Amino acid sequence: MEPSGVAANCAPDADRLYAVLGDLLRAHGLPVPTRITGRHVNAYASSFPSEVIEYELGDGTRRLVHAKYQAGQAHTDHGHRRDLPYEAAVYELLVCPVGLPVPQWLGLHREGNCDTWLFLEHLEHAVELDEAPLPDEALVAAARWIGAFHAWHEAHPAAASALHPTRYDAPYYLGWIERTLAFAGPWHERLAWLSPVARRSEELLRELASVGATVVHGEFTPSNVLFADGVVYPIDWESAAVGPGEIDVVCLTDKWPSDVSHACIAAYTAARWPAGAPADAARRFDLARVYWDFRWLGDRPEWTGSDRVGARFDHLRRAVERLSGRVV
Repeated sequence: MEPSGVAANCAPDADRLYAVLGDLLRAHGLPVPTRITGRHVNAYASSFPSEVIEYELGDGTRRLVHAKYQAGQAHTDHGHRRDLPYEAAVYELLVCPVGLPVPQWLGLHREGNCDTWLFLEHLEHAVELDEAPLPDEALVAAARWIGAFHAWHEAHPAAASALHPTRYDAPYYLGWIERTLAFAGPWHERLAWLSPVARRSEELLRELASVGATVVHGEFTPSNVLFADGVVYPIDWESAAVGPGEIDVVCLTDKWPSDVSHACIAAYTAARWPAGAPADAARRFDLARVYWDFRWLGDRPEWTGSDRVGARFDHLRRAVERLSGRVV
């Protein structure tokens, strides 16, 4: 059976997939399939090709698995996104040990030197956060989840040492400023303050590099967190890194109303710092907002050059003025 909606060169043939999936399920002590009954493109595709595999057990029960394929793809992005072996290691070493709700990890398969395949439980009735029945409440639940995740890793700093994760240091942050300026094109003429804001931001992002770090998701957007039956399930960990946890909350609440953002920050703060937030917590969130604006603006030239990103530049300017106490 060929996959529906997945390019033939991105997914394995049915016989090979059946064999590999059976081996992985067996290794987890789970019932193995008698046959694969369906393959469909994943409705929530990530940076890599993916599909949902339906398989049948001996008693006629049907189950679903989410599969993601490297398919020869790579994402440089200034070192932000990494590959499937890295994501697999994140699941195994940094996500599963925490004990918070996540799709069941089934394993990674390397197909010779040709490809890498990643397999997870597929949550059949899950939706992205902004599609939840009560999106505001779903976002708050996600903020609480990531706060508990960050707290666990602050208490277990050695967990990330074996992985050699991406680290958000000063050169990493400053690289996003340079990418934004390089991609800005005609915005330089339209926004006379852009270069001064960028130069002032260098100092601010060096300050962010000194903030206490934990393991972060890196792209904790509503589209990277699924919601089902009142439970949140973060997915797509290829951008996991060591950096300030506040970045994940800013990413989660980007462009949401201020009351939703405040509720998420309150839930996050209670989960990460039960004894009370640091005195500079508000400033940390503002610093994270400066990073996230540059991170978004420096991602793709076609995004940065679009007329629709004027509000993003304005948001960046206001955050920098607020932090530096000076009007640009």
